[in-house]
Amino acid sequence: MGHSALSARGKLGAITRQFPNDPDRLAEARRNLAAAKLQDYIERTLADAPPLTDIQRDRLALLLRDPNAAGRAE
Repeated sequence: MGHSALSARGKLGAITRQFPNDPDRLAEARRNLAAAKLQDYIERTLADAPPLTDIQRDRLALLLRDPNAAGRAE
């Protein structure tokens, strides 16, 4: 697990202890952890990949903005 995910996981733990009955804070902390895990994964994957073309980067960015649009990006 990368640095950003470890930090987000720690924050989730703290919020879980401090605000166990606050579903909005818990949901946000879980969403932040999921985003941090994705960020770490993407950073590791890109570090091992050859450079992407502008079209490939645009297609991947579209996937993040609208997962349902991925098939329409062809």
